Amino acid sequence: GSLIPRGGASVQKLSLDNLDLTGLQANLISLLSSTQIVGLSTEQIESLSTGQLQRLNTIQIRALSFEDIEILTSTQIAAMSSNSIAALTSLQFNALENEDLSA
Repeated sequence: GSLIPRGGASVQKLSLDNLDLTGLQANLISLLSSTQIVGLSTEQIESLSTGQLQRLNTIQIRALSFEDIEILTSTQIAAMSSNSIAALTSLQFNALENEDLSA
């Protein structure tokens, strides 16, 4: 089963190794540290819901690698706020496909 912390403070201490993030409440995703974001696996990035992606702040967005951005679907990209898209580094932005930007 997935682990769903009850309080925000406990999220930053949570080990995310092999954790099914689909059970993590969208409002708690914004409490993850950039170090935790960097440590997410490909499977965890792929499983992020549109609601979770909407909650990522610009520091968390910048913590995503080129490969992380590259594996996001058009639906996931479309869920990101304009501030999140604007926060992408040039390398991250280059990971986006044309169809991602037209979504």
